[in-house]
Amino acid sequence: MLEALAEKPIKWKYVTIVPTDDLLVPLDDPRSHVKKLAQLFLTRGARVLPLAPEHEDYHMAGAAADARLRDTKWPPDLVLLGMGPDGSTAGIRESADMEEALDGPPEKIAVGLLPDDGDTPLVTITKAAICEARTVVVLLKGAASQTMLESEIEQGATSMAPIGRIFADLSVPVDIYVEN
Repeated sequence: MLEALAEKPIKWKYVTIVPTDDLLVPLDDPRSHVKKLAQLFLTRGARVLPLAPEHEDYHMAGAAADARLRDTKWPPDLVLLGMGPDGSTAGIRESADMEEALDGPPEKIAVGLLPDDGDTPLVTITKAAICEARTVVVLLKGAASQTMLESEIEQGATSMAPIGRIFADLSVPVDIYVEN
Protein backbone atom coordinates (compact mmCIF):
# COMPACT_ATOMS: atom_id res chain seq x y z
CA MET A 1 0.00 0.00 0.00
CA LEU A 2 2.80 2.42 0.81
CA GLU A 3 4.43 1.72 -2.55
CA ALA A 4 1.15 2.56 -4.32
CA LEU A 5 0.79 5.73 -2.24
CA ALA A 6 4.33 6.81 -3.09
CA GLU A 7 3.42 6.66 -6.80
CA LYS A 8 0.52 9.10 -6.41
CA PRO A 9 0.97 12.57 -7.90
CA ILE A 10 1.00 14.40 -4.57
CA LYS A 11 2.89 17.60 -3.78
CA TRP A 12 5.24 15.64 -1.56
CA LYS A 13 7.30 18.68 -0.55
CA TYR A 14 4.35 19.69 1.65
CA VAL A 15 4.11 16.27 3.34
CA THR A 16 5.76 15.21 6.59
CA ILE A 17 5.69 11.49 7.37
CA VAL A 18 6.26 10.07 10.85
CA PRO A 19 5.96 6.36 11.64
CA THR A 20 3.32 5.57 14.27
CA ASP A 21 5.90 3.39 15.98
CA ASP A 22 9.49 2.39 15.52
CA LEU A 23 11.88 -0.03 17.14
CA LEU A 24 14.90 1.26 19.02
CA VAL A 25 17.33 0.00 16.41
CA PRO A 26 19.91 1.86 14.31
CA LEU A 27 18.43 3.71 11.33
CA ASP A 28 20.21 1.36 8.93
CA ASP A 29 18.65 -1.74 10.55
CA PRO A 30 16.22 -3.50 8.17
CA ARG A 31 13.59 -3.54 10.96
CA SER A 32 13.58 0.26 11.15
CA HIS A 33 10.20 1.61 10.10
CA VAL A 34 11.57 5.07 9.34
CA LYS A 35 14.16 3.53 7.02
CA LYS A 36 11.39 1.94 4.94
CA LEU A 37 9.44 5.19 4.82
CA ALA A 38 12.54 7.20 3.92
CA GLN A 39 13.39 4.86 1.04
CA LEU A 40 9.90 5.34 -0.39
CA PHE A 41 9.22 9.02 0.22
CA LEU A 42 12.43 11.05 0.59
CA THR A 43 13.20 10.75 -3.13
CA ARG A 44 9.75 12.18 -3.86
CA GLY A 45 10.45 15.25 -1.71
CA ALA A 46 8.52 14.35 1.45
CA ARG A 47 9.99 15.05 4.84
CA VAL A 48 10.40 11.81 6.85
CA LEU A 49 10.98 12.22 10.58
CA PRO A 50 12.40 9.45 12.74
CA LEU A 51 10.22 8.72 15.74
CA ALA A 52 12.70 6.72 17.78
CA PRO A 53 16.07 8.32 18.41
CA GLU A 54 18.98 5.96 18.84
CA HIS A 55 18.88 5.68 22.61
CA GLU A 56 19.30 2.61 24.78
CA ASP A 57 16.79 3.70 27.43
CA TYR A 58 13.31 3.35 25.94
CA HIS A 59 11.73 5.75 28.45
CA MET A 60 14.19 8.49 27.46
CA ALA A 61 13.69 7.66 23.78
CA GLY A 62 9.93 8.09 24.26
CA ALA A 63 10.42 11.43 26.02
CA ALA A 64 12.74 12.62 23.24
CA ALA A 65 10.22 11.58 20.57
CA ASP A 66 7.43 13.33 22.46
CA ALA A 67 9.46 16.56 22.60
CA ARG A 68 10.40 16.33 18.90
CA LEU A 69 6.78 15.77 17.81
CA ARG A 70 5.67 18.81 19.83
CA ASP A 71 7.88 20.86 17.50
CA THR A 72 6.03 19.59 14.41
CA LYS A 73 2.71 20.64 12.98
CA TRP A 74 0.27 18.71 15.16
CA PRO A 75 -2.29 17.15 14.97
CA PRO A 76 -1.59 14.97 11.94
CA ASP A 77 -3.89 15.05 8.94
CA LEU A 78 -3.83 11.26 8.70
CA VAL A 79 -2.85 8.32 10.88
CA LEU A 80 -2.47 4.98 9.14
CA LEU A 81 -2.89 1.95 11.41
CA GLY A 82 -2.48 -1.76 10.96
CA MET A 83 -3.58 -4.37 13.49
CA GLY A 84 -1.73 -7.36 14.89
CA PRO A 85 -3.44 -10.69 15.54
CA ASP A 86 -3.72 -9.72 19.23
CA GLY A 87 -5.39 -6.37 18.52
CA SER A 88 -2.17 -4.41 18.90
CA THR A 89 -1.76 -1.33 16.77
CA ALA A 90 0.83 1.43 16.31
CA GLY A 91 3.23 -0.67 18.38
CA ILE A 92 0.90 -0.49 21.40
CA ARG A 93 0.83 -3.99 22.85
CA GLU A 94 1.03 -5.92 26.11
CA SER A 95 3.66 -4.30 28.29
CA ALA A 96 4.08 -2.52 31.58
CA ASP A 97 3.91 0.68 29.51
CA MET A 98 0.69 -0.11 27.60
CA GLU A 99 -1.55 1.86 29.96
CA GLU A 100 0.63 4.96 29.61
CA ALA A 101 0.34 4.67 25.81
CA LEU A 102 -3.43 4.21 26.00
CA ASP A 103 -4.52 6.30 28.97
CA GLY A 104 -1.57 8.51 29.86
CA PRO A 105 -1.78 12.29 29.98
CA PRO A 106 -3.73 13.58 26.97
CA GLU A 107 -0.99 16.04 26.04
CA LYS A 108 1.56 13.22 25.63
CA ILE A 109 2.21 12.41 21.95
CA ALA A 110 4.78 9.59 22.21
CA VAL A 111 6.04 7.10 24.78
CA GLY A 112 8.63 4.36 25.02
CA LEU A 113 7.42 0.80 25.39
CA LEU A 114 9.10 -2.50 26.31
CA PRO A 115 6.94 -5.41 25.08
CA ASP A 116 6.19 -8.16 27.63
CA ASP A 117 7.37 -10.79 25.15
CA GLY A 118 10.92 -9.47 25.45
CA ASP A 119 10.89 -8.11 21.92
CA THR A 120 12.89 -5.01 20.97
CA PRO A 121 11.94 -1.80 22.85
CA LEU A 122 10.15 0.79 20.76
CA VAL A 123 8.62 4.23 20.70
CA THR A 124 4.97 4.68 19.76
CA ILE A 125 2.54 7.53 19.40
CA THR A 126 -0.17 7.47 22.05
CA LYS A 127 -3.89 6.84 21.81
CA ALA A 128 -4.45 10.54 22.53
CA ALA A 129 -2.20 11.45 19.58
CA ILE A 130 -4.01 9.02 17.29
CA CYS A 131 -7.39 10.37 18.36
CA GLU A 132 -6.29 13.93 17.51
CA ALA A 133 -5.74 13.04 13.85
CA ARG A 134 -8.11 14.54 11.32
CA THR A 135 -8.56 11.14 9.64
CA VAL A 136 -7.67 7.56 10.57
CA VAL A 137 -7.17 4.75 8.08
CA VAL A 138 -6.96 1.12 9.19
CA LEU A 139 -5.50 -1.56 6.93
CA LEU A 140 -6.38 -5.16 7.73
CA LYS A 141 -5.26 -8.47 6.26
CA GLY A 142 -8.09 -10.96 5.78
CA ALA A 143 -11.60 -11.59 7.00
CA ALA A 144 -10.39 -12.88 10.40
CA SER A 145 -8.79 -9.49 11.12
CA GLN A 146 -11.99 -7.74 10.09
CA THR A 147 -14.05 -9.93 12.41
CA MET A 148 -11.67 -9.28 15.28
CA LEU A 149 -11.72 -5.52 14.68
CA GLU A 150 -15.51 -5.50 14.63
CA SER A 151 -15.56 -7.39 17.95
CA GLU A 152 -13.05 -5.01 19.53
CA ILE A 153 -15.01 -1.97 18.32
CA GLU A 154 -18.16 -3.45 19.85
CA GLN A 155 -16.37 -3.91 23.19
CA GLY A 156 -15.14 -0.32 23.04
CA ALA A 157 -13.52 1.04 26.20
CA THR A 158 -13.81 -2.37 27.89
CA SER A 159 -11.75 -4.05 25.18
CA MET A 160 -8.53 -5.68 26.29
CA ALA A 161 -6.99 -4.91 22.88
CA PRO A 162 -5.40 -1.53 22.13
CA ILE A 163 -7.32 -1.19 18.83
CA GLY A 164 -10.68 -1.47 20.62
CA ARG A 165 -9.74 1.10 23.22
CA ILE A 166 -8.52 3.49 20.55
CA PHE A 167 -11.73 3.14 18.55
CA ALA A 168 -13.73 3.87 21.71
CA ASP A 169 -12.30 7.40 21.76
CA LEU A 170 -12.11 8.17 18.03
CA SER A 171 -14.36 11.00 16.92
CA VAL A 172 -12.89 11.49 13.45
CA PRO A 173 -13.65 9.77 10.16
CA VAL A 174 -12.19 6.24 9.92
CA ASP A 175 -11.67 4.35 6.69
CA ILE A 176 -11.15 0.59 7.02
CA TYR A 177 -9.64 -1.42 4.18
CA VAL A 178 -9.47 -5.21 4.21
CA GLU A 179 -6.96 -6.98 2.00
CA ASN A 180 -8.08 -10.50 1.19
